[in-house]
Amino acid sequence: MSLFTCVRSFAQAHHRTELAKILQTKAKEFADYYVPNKIYIPKGTADKIRQFSKSLMSLASTFAVGQSMQKAQLRNVQSLDANGRKFLTLVETVPQLLSSLEDDFQSILGFPVDTKAAAKLTSLAMLAE
Repeated sequence: MSLFTCVRSFAQAHHRTELAKILQTKAKEFADYYVPNKIYIPKGTADKIRQFSKSLMSLASTFAVGQSMQKAQLRNVQSLDANGRKFLTLVETVPQLLSSLEDDFQSILGFPVDTKAAAKLTSLAMLAE
């Protein structure tokens, strides 16, 4: 999950261009590994991985757009607000999706999972779509 860590650092660091390149590299490494191995993962978990990846990339993109809007001193308050709301929603959604994936992988590996918490996170993942 180093891709997730990279995005979290992206929002806090001063070297955003360098981190954007790292994010692209990590996303490519993930895709290179995941795509040929996807067949070995249950469909429900594969869907969560897809949603997690999509949300993660959207988070990075939304953050970059927000930075550009601020740098350009955009005066369109509606656009700034819409981008900010999207970013805040993704900031909440991404960790929830990650937690749900962790539960799935623990289940696949045979570890006991808190079914009530897993059901709640699954419903949250559906809402994110």
